[in-house]
Amino acid sequence: MRVLFLNPFHGGSHRAFALGWARHSRRADCLYDDVEDLADRLAAVLSRREAWVGPEVDQGQQRLAAAMERFAWARVVGEFDAELERLASGGRP
Repeated sequence: MRVLFLNPFHGGSHRAFALGWARHSRRADCLYDDVEDLADRLAAVLSRREAWVGPEVDQGQQRLAAAMERFAWARVVGEFDAELERLASGGRP
C-alpha cells in the first residue's frame, strides 16, 4: 500500500511529526520534501488514474476501512470521555 502524506500546516508540531515519521518510518518515500516535491508526486499520482481507481483499489480501501474501524470515533469516544473525566477529577495516568 502507498500513502501520500499531505500536510497543509508544515510548521510546529505538524512539521515535527512529519519529519519524525520520515526519520523513523520504513516508508519514508511516501513523504514529500518540499512544495515542488509535493507537486511532482501529485502530478505522478494523478497521471496514473489506474493506480487510484479500480477494483483492486476498492478492495484495498475496504480492507483499510475494516482495519481502521476499531479507531472509529463512535467506538473510542467513551474511552476519551472517561479518561478526561478521570483527569479532571484529579486522577493521574
